[in-house]
Order: sequence, then C-alpha cells, then structure tokens
Amino acid sequence: PLPGWYEPLAAALDDPTVAIAAPVLLDPDGSVQEAGSRINRRGDPIPHTEAPEPGEVSAVMFASAACWMVRRADILDAGGFDPAYHPAYFEDADLAMRLAAAGRRTVVAGSSRVTHLVHMSTPSHGHPESSRQRAEFLRRWSGQLAD
Repeated sequence: PLPGWYEPLAAALDDPTVAIAAPVLLDPDGSVQEAGSRINRRGDPIPHTEAPEPGEVSAVMFASAACWMVRRADILDAGGFDPAYHPAYFEDADLAMRLAAAGRRTVVAGSSRVTHLVHMSTPSHGHPESSRQRAEFLRRWSGQLAD
C-alpha cells in the first residue's frame, strides 16, 4: 500500500450503497494496472486503465480482490466467496455481481493506491482451474456482461 491508501476506502464505505471499495492497483513501475474492470461476454476481464482523479470515486462492475475494503455484514449477507470458484479465479467477480444484484455497488477510490504484483499467489491466467471457474461464472452471469 502507498501512503494514504486506507482513508479513501473507508470514506467510500460511508455511502450505504457501496459494498466494495477498492484502490487503484499499480504495477511496480507505478503505472495503472487496474482501476476496476468490466467482464465481456467471453468472460475476459477488461481492466480500466484510467484511474479516477484523486478525491473521486468511480463505480465499476468489479475490482480485483487483491485489496478490498468491505463491511463484514455485506460479505455475510452475500454468503462470502462461493466455494465453486475454489481455489481462485472469478470468485471476486462473482461476489461483486451478487452484491450488485442486491443493489450494492463496487467502487474504486482514486486517492487510494496499492502496488499489486500480478500472479504472485497463482501461476498465471493459464492455470488449469481457470477455465472451470470461467465456465461457472458465464453460466451464472452471461446475461449481464458487457459487450
């Protein structure tokens, strides 16, 4: 986390319609890796690479769960991460979609910045499990995905 990362996320949760507050994820060189994402109809996550301005909060379809601030009650009400996605891949997108279906938003706080080292906990996007999780996600959510 970069200095000042926490407060903007906590402030975003002051809005009762927000369930997930996420930072702007940065690559080690400081460039924007993701400021939230959308998922297309093939199940490909498409990261937003333009971050909200400092002080701004932008609603997104989902944000990678590399760093989230979420109320415990919201996680419990949604049933947490679905074990169907174990050990990883699409569990964060599925939870964000379930919360959105319940009228709750995912936002990215432009003043919150965190460096994210991609694939440090899993080998790569080509992990054998990822195709199973993608298929499950598409089965559940294909009608609500972006073109």
